Amino acid sequence: MVIRAGYGNTWTSLVELADAGFDPEVKSKVNRAAAKALEEHFSGHSLQVRNVQGIKAGQNYLVDIEIAVPGDWSVDKTRLVEEAVRTRIGEKVRGARRVRVRFVPDDSTDQDFMEEFVSPSVSARSSPEPDEEDKHSHHLRHSQSNSNGVRHRK
Repeated sequence: MVIRAGYGNTWTSLVELADAGFDPEVKSKVNRAAAKALEEHFSGHSLQVRNVQGIKAGQNYLVDIEIAVPGDWSVDKTRLVEEAVRTRIGEKVRGARRVRVRFVPDDSTDQDFMEEFVSPSVSARSSPEPDEEDKHSHHLRHSQSNSNGVRHRK
């Protein structure tokens, strides 16, 4: 029994150290808090929480939330939504330290967090020629060395 308890505590600590995703209960709390903020502050609009994800870093939660808004909304209007959602989650979800809000058009259903990743077909190695930026930094490295090969700071 002592070994089992020790194993459980060790596993929990390792998962926290590894910045593992948070459990479904926390995800549900975040979803409810965000939905409540949208309902309270923007009840006449078609806003919807589409997705919630995040990681647990130590005792803190780093939350990513996706909210569908009308496509013609301005940045100022979405900023109001972001502030209301962040405040509500901070009040209702213990340990929520960072809340990143991503907005998607409400008429789109095929967008999710996966589109934030760079496609495997896009790579810096896909271009055989060095960029102008690479040529400039290479030239700069040579011009900062003296005859002994010692580099000097500018």
